[in-house]
Amino acid sequence: MRYGLVVFDFDGTLVDTSEPILLSINAALGSAGLPPRPREDVLPLVGLGLERVLERLAGAPCDVAALAEAYRAHFDTVVAGRTRPFDGVVDALDRIAGRGARLAIATSRSKASLEAILDAHGLKGRFALLVTAHCVPQTKPEPDMLHKIAADLRADPRRTVMVGDTTYDLAMGRAAGTATCGVTWGSHDATALRPLADHLAERAADLPALLGYR
Repeated sequence: MRYGLVVFDFDGTLVDTSEPILLSINAALGSAGLPPRPREDVLPLVGLGLERVLERLAGAPCDVAALAEAYRAHFDTVVAGRTRPFDGVVDALDRIAGRGARLAIATSRSKASLEAILDAHGLKGRFALLVTAHCVPQTKPEPDMLHKIAADLRADPRRTVMVGDTTYDLAMGRAAGTATCGVTWGSHDATALRPLADHLAERAADLPALLGYR
């Protein structure tokens, strides 16, 4: 099936932001006197929304708003030069869009941060709509982001596919009635993604064919 709308997660799907995320999470925890957490604890939670991630990682009652503020301040100081699109992503986006699909992003990242990183890599103009955590009442895995995208773009969920690297992305797609495509180069592996995925991509170069854009 060729989908009319392809919605992408951002972190771990389009752009590798893992290094500044890990540095900033641990800087935020450190600001509250909490111990750092290893990569394997942090990255699988990315996508749930910053406050929820910090609450889980803190492991004790804490001022989540203060931790989030510390995270954002640190992220802005370390992000430059520390992110990159995953191999093959830019070409895959261009091939899919060039064959008539509309593209959108659904991410728990803030809009200002998202737009800054997209601009840094020359990606922003490729997307018809950017929906972030502050645009909707509930973030992933709830379906609110995809409901908003479908409403704003007047898209049929049955001809929409959600592409992401985590089970939260795919669960959101299932809840919203879209197709789902897991990608294995991000935070969650194929074993975790497969039960929720209609399609599974091991390389970005595989995406156009998997989604009907050969």
